[in-house]
Amino acid sequence: MLNRILGLLGWLGVALVLSAVAVRFLDPSWQRTYNGLAVAGLVCALIYILSQWRELARAVSGRQARFGAIALGSVLVVIGIMVAINYIASREHKRWDLTANKVYSLSPQTKKVLASLDAPVHVMVFTRSDDFQRFRDRLTEYANDSKELSVDYVDVDQKPQLANQYKIQSYGTVIFEYKGRTERAVSDGEQQLTNALIKVVEGAQKKVYFVEGHGEKDPTSSDERVGFSGAKSALESDNFSVDKLPLAQVGQVPPDATVVVIAGPQTDYL
Repeated sequence: MLNRILGLLGWLGVALVLSAVAVRFLDPSWQRTYNGLAVAGLVCALIYILSQWRELARAVSGRQARFGAIALGSVLVVIGIMVAINYIASREHKRWDLTANKVYSLSPQTKKVLASLDAPVHVMVFTRSDDFQRFRDRLTEYANDSKELSVDYVDVDQKPQLANQYKIQSYGTVIFEYKGRTERAVSDGEQQLTNALIKVVEGAQKKVYFVEGHGEKDPTSSDERVGFSGAKSALESDNFSVDKLPLAQVGQVPPDATVVVIAGPQTDYL
């Protein structure tokens, strides 16, 4: 009966270690989970091995020495493979998003921004500890895509002085620090996070002017016939500032203009 229990314990150890490896690959943010599984599995395996010391000693003596050496070599190979997998996994992060709408995958724009980072970006999430996981689900993807980006989670209630230092006004504020500049987001949404990242990396905000006075599309209107509010929202999400330009009154393009848009004039220009 005891041997049967010990045998089951050995198989349980193997299952726990394999589960730890699977969790490590599928979701690296669950560090405590896969570390716990790995430790529990190794403990179970060690107890089984120690309980079988007589059989192991017998296996490496007499006629069975050859088979015992083969068995020992197999165990060492398996352990070596496990160590190698853990070593590679600790340096290379890879996850597969199997959801239908790829809700856990970053957009190409975000990946492009992360790939262009040439200096460390420090991200700090200020919220309650119970809310850390909501932000970790998203920001882990950012950290996995760029070695330049690191994330810390700060419990506002436990560290009010640090929260005051960064002038945190509400829970769920994310601070981006880059080359002495700071930018903030107040959402765990990818668009808001990436927009804040773009702002802190680029520094100065670019300006887009929409010419008006000749029947052009209005960037502040949501009317399908004359409105361009969708374009305005898209530009603002990419860190552009949008304004109107009454060119007939001003007479020249402002010096801070990055782009001037002439969106479908209905009358001739002067």
